[in-house]
Amino acid sequence: MTDAFKRMNNPEIEKMKSASIMATNLGPGVPQVAMDTFRLLKNDPIKLIQLANKQNDIKDSLAKQVDVLVKQRDEFQN
Repeated sequence: MTDAFKRMNNPEIEKMKSASIMATNLGPGVPQVAMDTFRLLKNDPIKLIQLANKQNDIKDSLAKQVDVLVKQRDEFQN
């Protein structure tokens, strides 16, 4: 069912595809059908996997930056 929504050419659905899956609400005046669609897309396993991968990449990047800063601090103190 989610794939059918992804293939639809509806501007509201296009906006929802790019919305954060962490969003709890799309704002006032959004039709119930759009909210239901967003809930389906929000729980889409592919989007959840993409979010998890993005978070892991950010954590890895931050860990590397911390390592570099620690090395720089150690070199500076020696």
